[in-house]
Amino acid sequence: MITLKTLFSLLASVSSIYSILITIRIILTWIPGMNNGFTRFLASISDPYLNLFRRIRWLRFGALDFSPVLALALLAVFSTAMTELSIAETISVASLLSIIVRMILNVISSICTFVIILIAVRFLIHLVQPSAADGFFWNRFDQIFNPLIYKIGKIFSFGKFYTYRAAMITTIVVLILGNVLLQYAIVKIVKLIFLIPF
Repeated sequence: MITLKTLFSLLASVSSIYSILITIRIILTWIPGMNNGFTRFLASISDPYLNLFRRIRWLRFGALDFSPVLALALLAVFSTAMTELSIAETISVASLLSIIVRMILNVISSICTFVIILIAVRFLIHLVQPSAADGFFWNRFDQIFNPLIYKIGKIFSFGKFYTYRAAMITTIVVLILGNVLLQYAIVKIVKLIFLIPF
């Protein structure tokens, strides 16, 4: 007989695996000529879910589609909630509050991870095939993300000249460190929540 704890744990695991598959699907769509059996399989299992979010118009900016960010964020929220429910001995105000805090911070973490992936893909394309980096999509990407990339690059260049590649690497490293710190903060905040007497 399956207990509720086991069911919640199973749902959390399945949603985490599904998130990974969707992330792989998204990355593969950015690589030209990637139309094989594996990509078609990923499309068949991930596109029905992603299509629910593609209908939201305010998530599209020209050629840029941010609907996968929302789709992955909601999966992270669901996975977190299921994990919390599988761990909790009883459901209390503190456990519900910790679930809400984790969900909010995991959405922020998911967005940060998505931005890291975008900038990493941009960096690789710029490195491997610079001529491919001049298309409409990447020009639009640059309009949106270059202010962030150059601002972070400028902070860590200490007034010295830095290249676009160096600024991208710096931004990726800073965002990864920020994401790690956010995950650490989530753990600490949740521990503090459980210390509040309810």
